Amino acid sequence: MSPGNPLVDEHLWVLWTYGWFPFLLGWIPACLCIFVGSGFKSQVTRGLFLGVGILLMWGGYFMGVERGYSIWQSLPNPPDEAFSDTDAAAGLFLGWLPSLVFLGCLHALLIRIRHGRRLPPSYQFPHLPPLSPKPSHSTENETTS
Repeated sequence: MSPGNPLVDEHLWVLWTYGWFPFLLGWIPACLCIFVGSGFKSQVTRGLFLGVGILLMWGGYFMGVERGYSIWQSLPNPPDEAFSDTDAAAGLFLGWLPSLVFLGCLHALLIRIRHGRRLPPSYQFPHLPPLSPKPSHSTENETTS
């Protein structure tokens, strides 16, 4: 499923139009969880906060889509597209992916801002001893006369 796909467009339209409140109820605590978790030095603690944030945003995303389709279906004379519940199932199984991408980028940005160079440096090549000087060779032809 990719943007430009009619099912994805409908899914996002339902979320934006009717399911925005449950989505915000998952999105705001997820961002707060990432903000708090990025302040810890322990990678395990930061990973746990990231995992909880992803689950919160995923739950808000799924609840928003479910609520959106319920409202859309309860309107008078709903179109046939309102009853395509496959999008809600797709949100259940694929909703973690946008949560992972968004919150992962936010997490990396906050860690970079907060910790800067205090984080362990990336792999660097080990320091090698200096090379021994090469013997100098004469490039001129020495001719004897």
